[in-house]
Amino acid sequence: MGLVYAIFGFIFGLVIGSFLNVVIYRVPRHLSVVSPGSMCPSCGTEIAAYDNIPVLSWLILRAKCRHCGNPISARYPLVELLTGIVFAAIGLGVGLVDIPVAWSVAVMIILCLLAAVIISIVAIQIDRRAAG
Repeated sequence: MGLVYAIFGFIFGLVIGSFLNVVIYRVPRHLSVVSPGSMCPSCGTEIAAYDNIPVLSWLILRAKCRHCGNPISARYPLVELLTGIVFAAIGLGVGLVDIPVAWSVAVMIILCLLAAVIISIVAIQIDRRAAG
């Protein structure tokens, strides 16, 4: 059961990691994390859904915006991968414990939420220190 939770955690973590990138960029700037949708940090063009697939879009577009050609930071896929790996590890750990499925899912959700908050805070602090 741990492997199933780990695979689910990894995929879910990639998606949540993509959202965390929005949080990491917008919260320190006092911008909404809900609206507008994802956009290029250089030209402001809204990113289409097919260009917003965690990790894959960054690789396919060769780390550049489809519209302006400016580079997209490696931080974006790194946060997505880190979140996926952390969620997978949580899923694996929770899946190896002999508790009812409902409890293990609840524990996994709580731990993943906590991990997402920690990842966001650490990334925001790294950005702040890099900016001076």
